[in-house]
Amino acid sequence: SAASSDAHGQKGIGTSFSIISEIPSVKALPDLLRKGKLCKQFAPILTYLYPTINKIKHKFGKIQIAD
Repeated sequence: SAASSDAHGQKGIGTSFSIISEIPSVKALPDLLRKGKLCKQFAPILTYLYPTINKIKHKFGKIQIAD
């Protein structure tokens, strides 16, 4: 996985969350998460290329053409 800012893009990398049946308390939270419904939405395929695209942009962005 990428950890630098080169990994970021406007569309993000997807989402995941759990739907639980009640408002959690400190004691009940672990059990609620185990029993909750996991919902996932994957990011578009192009977002997986963001690190490479951003590295290329940074590399060519630093090139200065003499006038």
